[in-house]
Amino acid sequence: MKVLVAVDGSECSSHAVDALLERLWAKGTEFMVLSVNEPIYYEYAVPTSSAYVEQLNEARLEFKNYLSKLVIGVAAKIKEKLGIDAETRVAEGSIAESIVDEAEIWNADLIVMGSHGRKGLQKFILGSVAEKVATHAPCSVEIVKTKQKENK
Repeated sequence: MKVLVAVDGSECSSHAVDALLERLWAKGTEFMVLSVNEPIYYEYAVPTSSAYVEQLNEARLEFKNYLSKLVIGVAAKIKEKLGIDAETRVAEGSIAESIVDEAEIWNADLIVMGSHGRKGLQKFILGSVAEKVATHAPCSVEIVKTKQKENK
């Protein structure tokens, strides 16, 4: 079995990794830890000036380095807890599309990922990566939900 674990450093992503580590996996199971560095669309980020493009590029590179460390750290947890080496990858592009594409290329049997559990207007505005992955993935998808905290 090939299991792709999609992570982004969020609390819900961490819950998904914890859920994955709590179970027994069949001998021969392979893991890939994936994160996605989504592009910055400059025309939306800085519509009137290109003065900040260099700083945005530096920030994006810093975030890619963060994601690289994140996937290596999750792979280390998998190795420590399950005794299985995990591949790591940081893809570039749209998050949902990249997860689906990587699952297809790697021939994954299962995608494990977290969800913020957004509803209503918040889901409409922010979209749902988990929903897009679940409806377009070439394999089964396990979504570990994190209850959204209500603002008081």
